[in-house]
Amino acid sequence: MKFKQFLLSKGVIGAFIVVLFYGLLMVGIYFSGYKAVPDKIDRLPVAIVNQDSNSQALQNQLKDNLPFKHVKTNLSLNDAKKQLNDRKIYLIINIPNKFSDNLANLGHDEQAQLKFYINYANPMTAVSAMETVTNRIGNQVQKISYCNKAKLFYQLALPSS
Repeated sequence: MKFKQFLLSKGVIGAFIVVLFYGLLMVGIYFSGYKAVPDKIDRLPVAIVNQDSNSQALQNQLKDNLPFKHVKTNLSLNDAKKQLNDRKIYLIINIPNKFSDNLANLGHDEQAQLKFYINYANPMTAVSAMETVTNRIGNQVQKISYCNKAKLFYQLALPSS
């Protein structure tokens, strides 16, 4: 009988209500915060920094084909890095100097590589989305590089007539 009285006392009932309220509040905050991020990935701002004057076509193609609505192309690399650290942009795609020359001239040691900068202090879903995008872009550039190597090899292998 004393145990039943204890369970029905005001203190235990109040504690039970507080525990339920706190649990529901935490679940509500958690789901509202993480549910919206994957739906709004396309609204995250990114930057393309083009340091190669011959790669304007690549910059335009990236800007048109990226799954993001807010793509900044008018930043220097230092300004873009500052905005990345301030969490104003989530990804920097850097087209380095002489990128197009390195892509076209495969006979020398330098490789044509885009540089990607991601702030890993951002939410994990945003970081994961940025990594997926960088992997896809990197794979496409690698395919272009392999195609150029194959063309060069084919041209060297054929005897001139």
